[in-house]
Amino acid sequence: METTQNKSWFIHHNGKQEGPFSREQIEGRLAAEKDRASILAWCEGMQGWKPVAEIDELRSGTAAQTVQGGAPKGEVTAVLDVSRRAFAERGGDSTVNIDVKSLKQAEVEAKKAETVAARARFEAGIRGAAPKSAFRSIVKMVMFVGFLAGLWGAYEYGGFEQKILLMRFPKIADIAPGDYEHLKSTVAVQPLTTVSLAMALTAGQTESPIMYLASNQPDETGFEVRVNAIPTTLLNASNASVTFRMTLKDHLAVSAPLRLRSGEIFPAGRYKIEIYSAADTSKDRRPLLERELSLLGLLSQDAYEAKRKEIRDRLVAQAMAELNDWSALGRSLSETISECERAFKEAVSIPIAKKKVVFWKKSEPRWQTRAKIFTERFGEKHGPWTAEAMKKRYLYPAILLEAREIWRSVEKFRAAQDSAFVSGKLNKKPAVALTEFTQAVVRERNLIESLKTSIRKAEDSLKDASIPPPEKAPG
Repeated sequence: METTQNKSWFIHHNGKQEGPFSREQIEGRLAAEKDRASILAWCEGMQGWKPVAEIDELRSGTAAQTVQGGAPKGEVTAVLDVSRRAFAERGGDSTVNIDVKSLKQAEVEAKKAETVAARARFEAGIRGAAPKSAFRSIVKMVMFVGFLAGLWGAYEYGGFEQKILLMRFPKIADIAPGDYEHLKSTVAVQPLTTVSLAMALTAGQTESPIMYLASNQPDETGFEVRVNAIPTTLLNASNASVTFRMTLKDHLAVSAPLRLRSGEIFPAGRYKIEIYSAADTSKDRRPLLERELSLLGLLSQDAYEAKRKEIRDRLVAQAMAELNDWSALGRSLSETISECERAFKEAVSIPIAKKKVVFWKKSEPRWQTRAKIFTERFGEKHGPWTAEAMKKRYLYPAILLEAREIWRSVEKFRAAQDSAFVSGKLNKKPAVALTEFTQAVVRERNLIESLKTSIRKAEDSLKDASIPPPEKAPG
């Protein structure tokens, strides 16, 4: 007989068989395992593999039994080990016979034993350790079914796609919370045939704000953005504008830091922002979104107002000086026309032709004195006389250019008078000449009156406006 202390033990764990072990060895091996419930054991004399927890010798370490029998192993290894020991005990005699039939029978019995052991483990789990686990599994299954039902309901009754869009919408930390919620809610607006668009700028005072656009339209949808200053609100600038394009990605478009085309920051002031569909290139297209807001750069609101008043006062003074100058030019032009008309009428009234010419020549010095003043004022010294150049130097360039054109017309009028006296045309057809010059005088006076009207309008607007609006000079 063989006591339990001398038995050779085998274990089956995680699909592998280990052994043989002595009693002390297998107890040490099992002590290293936390999950002993899944370990099967067998020793010579047992009818089949059993869970370790069901073997008294391994569970308590006190019982000693004498057992006999074959090895019901799932593989042939245990029986072969016994045969190898018998072979060794006989001094390595090669005549030892191994009963192959017995080995095959042992293998069949071992497989049956493994099946029985697996079923026993399953039943033990259901009876003992698994009531709570089974209950949790049932709860999880119910929750999963409920989740699937919720998804189906959301899909069936709408709103599922919108909720997914809201969940995926990225966090934006540098805009006001209210602006963020407005952007987020815009992406879920239905139907898609109606374009929903929202805009936000970086919160706080920054010299290069970032623009965010959110829309319910699909990715790659493009928008054209126009930022135009309201000229009367700008500091140290007559105008500022920029146009750029933004494209949606995950229903959000983010601009580069906003700057002018020159790379300079936007001057502090009020701006009008218009956003158009990039796909709409028609002339009569309407903006999808319009906003008016302040870009204060690095100025606080108080500093902006103080600076704006300072610049307003300076601009008003400049505007008044310009308008006074233009008014003086208008009066001088009117006096010049009156003098030309008076000299012409007096010369025509002289009956002798030669005396007419002599009288006309006497008026030449007075004409030259006036002409010198205008030639100096409207000469190239004060040029170039282009609309773009004038806009950079004057608040009311159009009035000055208008006065310059009147002077050119007066010069032509005087030259025509000289030609009439010198050529003798006045003597040959005095009535025709008198009619032509009368009409010319009327035309010049109308031009001067138009100039005076422009000056009066500018003066009136200067009184009413906080800052005189920059005037567009004719091209």
